[in-house]
Amino acid sequence: AGYRESDPGRAEPPREGPFFRFLTRIENVVMAAFLLAALAIGGAQIVLRYVFNTGFVWSEGAVVVLTIWGSLFGASQAITRGLHVRIEFIADNLPEPWRRAADVLANVISAAYVGVLCWCGVLYVQFLNRINAISIDLELPEWLIYLIVPISMALFLARYLREILMAWKGRAGRADTVLYD
Repeated sequence: AGYRESDPGRAEPPREGPFFRFLTRIENVVMAAFLLAALAIGGAQIVLRYVFNTGFVWSEGAVVVLTIWGSLFGASQAITRGLHVRIEFIADNLPEPWRRAADVLANVISAAYVGVLCWCGVLYVQFLNRINAISIDLELPEWLIYLIVPISMALFLARYLREILMAWKGRAGRADTVLYD
């Protein structure tokens, strides 16, 4: 089980600074807005199709794009909460200095990976903008749809850089910041 405020004797998780608290709030609002919009469009499409025998041509594409955008904003927070898949068997059985080094190394590799994805996302968005690609379903510029890749990867990178700093300083990491039973 993760950290619970009711656990006596359990170390309090590290507090996020003002930047990450603000970022988390923005992510929550954006994630909720995108997912609620997807739900509303999907629900409206069901009613239109089965009750009025009509519908929007663009609804399926919109629901997919909104769901992906909302999910990727939420996935950024999963890094800090330790909810992304990690293989910790070896690291958990190492002595403390080595465990900390393994955590730093894992976060550095993850940060490098999302950094590359962010850069590739920027290049792809620029390419789509240059060729003026338009989505057939949504009749929107493709670059606008794929803009989530560099945005979400930049958010992931910020979270991984924070995790590197926390691990480097030897503070309680992800597992102690998880708020679940």
